[in-house]
Amino acid sequence: MCSSDLGQLQSALRASISPWRAACISGVAFGVFHLVALDALAFERLLPSTLMGLALACVRERTGSLWPGVLLHATHNGLLSMTAYYEPELSARGWGSFGGEHLPASWLATSAVGVGLGCILLLLSSRGRSVGLSKVAD
Repeated sequence: MCSSDLGQLQSALRASISPWRAACISGVAFGVFHLVALDALAFERLLPSTLMGLALACVRERTGSLWPGVLLHATHNGLLSMTAYYEPELSARGWGSFGGEHLPASWLATSAVGVGLGCILLLLSSRGRSVGLSKVAD
């Protein structure tokens, strides 16, 4: 199941329950579907994947489009893949300590700033743009 399927699930749920409840259900489903890793269950992925699913569902609900969430998901996965692939080069340049299981605090702080900016953009976005445009046309 991919992000677009969960977006469709969210849309279908909105017909019978509140939009934000539908977003929560599809976000949790996103987390559950991301548990399977190479023929095994990776329970440590449940919380971060569910949080990502909730974020994607909120973006979908707020913008009214699946595409910003698809872009966010692709960017997230791409950055994680690049970090893993270039880990030796990054360590050699002193860009973070990869000895532990977690990213360096400076990387997490930078990510938090990016998340904050994204939340601000999301709050400033207007889902009713097409409604506003039709009012202007009248």
